[in-house]
Amino acid sequence: MELIEFLDILFKRWKTIASLFGVTVFFTIIFSLRAKNTYIATANILPSPEASDEILGEGITSSVLSRYRIPGYFYMQSSDFYKSILLSRTLLERVVQMKFYSNQSTGSYGLKGENTLIEIYGIKGSDESKRLYKACKKLASTMKVRVNDENQIITISVKAYEPKLAADITNAIVDELNKYNRELRSKKVSANKAFIEGRLNETQKSLRNAEEVLKNFQEKNRRIQDSPELYLQFNRLKREVKLQEELFITLTKQYELAKISEVRDTPMLLVLDKAIPPIHKSAPKRKQNVLLAGILALILGISLALVSEYSNQKGLNIGKIANLNSFKRLKNDFTSFFGKLIKPRHHS
Repeated sequence: MELIEFLDILFKRWKTIASLFGVTVFFTIIFSLRAKNTYIATANILPSPEASDEILGEGITSSVLSRYRIPGYFYMQSSDFYKSILLSRTLLERVVQMKFYSNQSTGSYGLKGENTLIEIYGIKGSDESKRLYKACKKLASTMKVRVNDENQIITISVKAYEPKLAADITNAIVDELNKYNRELRSKKVSANKAFIEGRLNETQKSLRNAEEVLKNFQEKNRRIQDSPELYLQFNRLKREVKLQEELFITLTKQYELAKISEVRDTPMLLVLDKAIPPIHKSAPKRKQNVLLAGILALILGISLALVSEYSNQKGLNIGKIANLNSFKRLKNDFTSFFGKLIKPRHHS
């Protein structure tokens, strides 16, 4: 098809194209104006390396942990660990039951004053467990948690219909994360102390036994140097005593550090940026939506114009197609389906 023929078709079908374009843009504007503004508040946090060292104990390396069989739950100060907590049911339940201020004048959730997120989200029902579950699911859908692999900074974003509410929820999540992590830390530090105390008692007994065995061996064998076999056995017993001594000294230091950790209040998280009420909305992007709808309408209108012109040239009778039984059934199915979608639902 040449350009002149293409333009001729557009000029002949301009009313169809213009009508489709106008109707599409009009309804896009209406829907965009009716859509509520959405705001996103963001906070940045970083796991505290000092807190990790405090739980593990200064000077403890992975090889030492492996050697002394200290449990692996001490490796919990990673960004992925915090991300899992942020999206956990335990933390979400705490947040949705907290009260936040919602201002009705901004057209948010229809509530004014302090209410829980369960009430702000408008979740109704007599079953409290179901309401709590739905509220947690709703909150999770408004959250986004990202971890920067390079610097381990965790970015928490929350969407809401009010700027201040978005910021309040985000900061509440950070506070609850810190509180929950402190509770978890307290349990881990206590478990660490109890474990080290048990190993310390065992090592003390092993050291005494090793020393006693070495003492008895020396008393029974006065001329060790004259026998290579006795000398070898003596060195083995001596090494065992030295090993138990090193282990006893190390565990004693770690036990003292564990007792100090129990009473210290080291921050578990470094809040780099607290959430503040966003100035600009994140959605809906009305201009972008109208522009995109207009472009799609033009493409569809031009396509329909070309198809219609092609049908006329080939002598296709659209009326005959419309009278086909299969076409009528398809039409009825579509009418029934969309009728159910737009039919208003009555809530009890």
